[in-house]
Amino acid sequence: MNEELDENLINFINNIAKNVFLVQLVVSVVGLIMTVPHLIVLLHPSMRTSSSNSLMIGIALCDLTVLSGSVYERVLTDWILAPDNPCVNDLKYWYQLSILVDDALREGCERASFWIGVCLAFTRLLIMKLSGNTEFLSKPKTGFLLVSFILVLSSAHTIYYYSTFRIGQWGQWEPGHECLGFPENYSEDLYSRKVTDQYTFVATQNTYIFVNGISGADCKNDVLFSKRVGKNIIKTNHFRKEMNKELNEKLINFINDIAENVFIIQFVVSSVGLFINIPHLFILFHSTMRTSSTNSLMIGIALCDLAVLSSNVYERVQSHWLLPANDPCVNDNSYWYQMSLLVSDILRETCERASFWIGIFLALTRLLIMKLPGNTSGLSKPILGNLLFLFVLSLSSLHTAYLYSGYRITPWGTLWEPEEICTGFPENYTEQIYIRDFINNKNLFKVTTKYVFINGVSRILVSLLYPFLAIFLIIEIRQSAKFALAALSERAAEERHRTGRMILVMTVFYVIASLPGGASDFVTLFVKIKPNSILETLVGYGSIFISALFCFNATSHGFINFTMSSKYRKTVRETFCCRKGEFRESSVSIKQSAKRALAVLSKKEYMERLRTGRMIFFMTILYVIVSASLGISNYF
Repeated sequence: MNEELDENLINFINNIAKNVFLVQLVVSVVGLIMTVPHLIVLLHPSMRTSSSNSLMIGIALCDLTVLSGSVYERVLTDWILAPDNPCVNDLKYWYQLSILVDDALREGCERASFWIGVCLAFTRLLIMKLSGNTEFLSKPKTGFLLVSFILVLSSAHTIYYYSTFRIGQWGQWEPGHECLGFPENYSEDLYSRKVTDQYTFVATQNTYIFVNGISGADCKNDVLFSKRVGKNIIKTNHFRKEMNKELNEKLINFINDIAENVFIIQFVVSSVGLFINIPHLFILFHSTMRTSSTNSLMIGIALCDLAVLSSNVYERVQSHWLLPANDPCVNDNSYWYQMSLLVSDILRETCERASFWIGIFLALTRLLIMKLPGNTSGLSKPILGNLLFLFVLSLSSLHTAYLYSGYRITPWGTLWEPEEICTGFPENYTEQIYIRDFINNKNLFKVTTKYVFINGVSRILVSLLYPFLAIFLIIEIRQSAKFALAALSERAAEERHRTGRMILVMTVFYVIASLPGGASDFVTLFVKIKPNSILETLVGYGSIFISALFCFNATSHGFINFTMSSKYRKTVRETFCCRKGEFRESSVSIKQSAKRALAVLSKKEYMERLRTGRMIFFMTILYVIVSASLGISNYF
């Protein structure tokens, strides 16, 4: 039954892949139609006035090349030189050469597009951040130089790999018996992409893939190459079943290997996040920060994040170094260790769930403050944030207690004895082994089912609410920008706008962190999963990936607050960097430079700069999502 399930699953994946190729073609054609006029507009003299526009021209050129290459290959492969047409030689010399050039152009331009996007965001950040003259950074020539530099580097890297290939003859093609219009005994040469030197190719390929993975580009050359060769192989049903079985085993082993690496990534990110969150929480507790409900809720999030990250680090350190399971001289099932793991699990589950819901209330509170007319002092009071934090944490704790109150640490029947190689133990030394046990095993299934269902519904709701809140915040921030400009002399209006943008970015990160968890719980609750299937393996290890995502999200909060909140930066400087007198002087100079900038900028210029910054911000968010997916894929 498992073999039949695996074969059906693989056939299902193959059908999806065929549809993905069709979707790729449609999206590429639509993108090509839209990018051509987009590039014409960018090349107009009135647009070629800044480095940002020069960089966007470079991105558009790269995108045009990638989209054109995708359309060219799909049209040739699916219609003009279809591999299942016995009357067409789909391995002609010119076709193989054109596909080789197409692959090189696409990989070079795709990689360049991502890095030009990085330069675009970084250049705009420097222009907005640096005080004084930024004329050089704003010149169109700077953008063109950056585009040229990135294209040269990307092209050199692509040539390094593709120079190892050549187009060589490997056989003869003959038309099928049903084909008309061919002379008797007609044949044509068959050509394929070959490697000049196999030993050199392996080293070159490994280096190329490694550098590509580090840069976050998509390494698809081997997949495409093997796909083109594999389409000419005829497989029997028996061979396909054996191959599917072997593929299934390899896939599950591959997932297991990934899971082991994710544990390491989770530990590293948790350690970094712990190191960052301690001073972050210290700053949030400063008296100058405890002035609004927003900051009170961020304190709650920081406390929950700190508990989750500490739990991850504690468990990894204990299980990998202090009490490793493969050490015959250590009893890794002592009472205190089992009890500490139970407490750690309770804290982690409670605080992780609470963190997501406090984030919901953070976004909702800020949205109401920006949306509601008139006095919103009640929503802005710190006590409201503290009450919401306590309410969410209490509910989450009650739900966790519903399951974990049924557990106890009980002695196991056998005793632990050190092996003969262990030294320092008395003769016949033994220790009691303890395990986590449920008090009433008859109710275990009932309690667990309810707990998993409520937990799953909670995470699904979180994953659905965050995108809607993000959309509403974007709309409200656009409207509040006009209000902030009209009341630009009022410091409160500008600070209000900045806080809204900061919470929007935090909400976007919460969207990324919560969606996989919601999808996983939806599958668990509403999809029947067969035992020993690939889907069971994916869902089983899903919690590891989701936990790693949460750690990334928790680590980002300190960075987001520092980069987007002027009050937070002021508190950091006042607490860690300089004396109050020095800070006041620097604060005055910053305010004076801001006033000078506002005096120089007209209302129209200010709005244009604000719109440009927002546009590049959202482009950067999209690049983050795509490049993170590709980077993680290439890492594994």
